[in-house]
Amino acid sequence: MSAAKPALTLLSPEVIDVSSVRRPVEKPHLNWLVGYAPERDEDDLGRIVFGTIHAGASNGFAEVTVACLMGYPAEAEPGTEKFKKLLKKSDALEALYDVARIAFRSTAAITDIGVELPRKAPDPEMNELVRASDDSQAEEAAPESN
Repeated sequence: MSAAKPALTLLSPEVIDVSSVRRPVEKPHLNWLVGYAPERDEDDLGRIVFGTIHAGASNGFAEVTVACLMGYPAEAEPGTEKFKKLLKKSDALEALYDVARIAFRSTAAITDIGVELPRKAPDPEMNELVRASDDSQAEEAAPESN
């Protein structure tokens, strides 16, 4: 008998950034971009996940970025590749898309760009997040400016 897959829980979703531009767009488009932390957060509750909807239609485009913690039990740690697969198929990621979609609808309505998003999330483009270098290492590598 195989072990049950851990269920992901959407914790503390937040809208991080919202922007829209009213100007002609050559080609209608919709992108659902998802980035996930390579390891558990410092409180050991789960992994940080960011999602960005970028979509445009003939009148303009908008972009919304959301973030959350995807919670799961520490004893159920799936590893990075399995986490990616689990996240992609999870209801929790669909719920994060819903948070972004609601914010997107608001900004799209205000700017009247005419972009309609599907109720169900499109297939996400998923990437593992990369931790930034320490500030001290970045300062050492950067040339001094006078």
